Amino acid sequence: MLENLNFAKERPLIDLLNNDLSKLSDTCFDQNYLDLEIGTLIYDELSLRKSSSSKKILKDLLSKFSSAGHEPIKWLKDARSVMKKIKNVETSPNYTNSIYTILRDGYTVQNKRYGVYVGQTSKTIEERFVQHKSGTKSGKGLEKHGIQLMRSLWLHGKVRGSKRLYYETKVHVTLEEVIPKVTGDIREDLLDDCECSEEDCIFPF
Repeated sequence: MLENLNFAKERPLIDLLNNDLSKLSDTCFDQNYLDLEIGTLIYDELSLRKSSSSKKILKDLLSKFSSAGHEPIKWLKDARSVMKKIKNVETSPNYTNSIYTILRDGYTVQNKRYGVYVGQTSKTIEERFVQHKSGTKSGKGLEKHGIQLMRSLWLHGKVRGSKRLYYETKVHVTLEEVIPKVTGDIREDLLDDCECSEEDCIFPF
C-alpha cells in the first residue's frame, strides 16, 4: 500500500477508503517499527472527512497514538507544503549523495515536541539512519531521540557530491520556516553563491 503513495500530492491518502486507512494505521504502531509520519498523514486525511465511520477511525487512531506515548506531528502538513519551494533539483541515480531528514523526539511542548535533523550522506539513507541510532557519528540526541526517516519531505533523488552541502543547507533553512527545532550542519555562506536569476542559477530553486 505504501509503495503506491505519491507524497507530492497535497493529500497522499485521498484515494484510500476508510477501512484501508484503518488497516494502514495498525502498521504504524507496530512494536518493532513506529511510523509517526504515515500515522500523521492518516490523521490529516481523516480530519478532512465528515462521515461517522471516518470520525470513529480518527478517534481510534488518536487512541493508538496515545497508547504508543506519541501524538500526531503538528507541523508535518506545513513542512510538506514549504518544501515545495525547493524546485528544479538536479538529480541522477549516478550521483553520489542523498539528502535525508530524521524525525526527532524530546523537545518541549512549546516547541511542538518533535523536530527534524537534516543531513547528507554518500551511504544509503537507511544505512546512515542506523548509524545515527547506534551512535556512530551520530547527530546530537539522535541515538536516544531519533524516531524515523521522513519520506514525505525530501522528494528528490541523489544529488552531486559538490552540491550536497548546498542542498543540505537549503532544506535546513526551508524547514526552519515552519518547524521550531531543526538540527544538523548548515552552511549559509553557500546560499550566497546563488546570486543569479532563478532561470540561470547553478542551483535553480
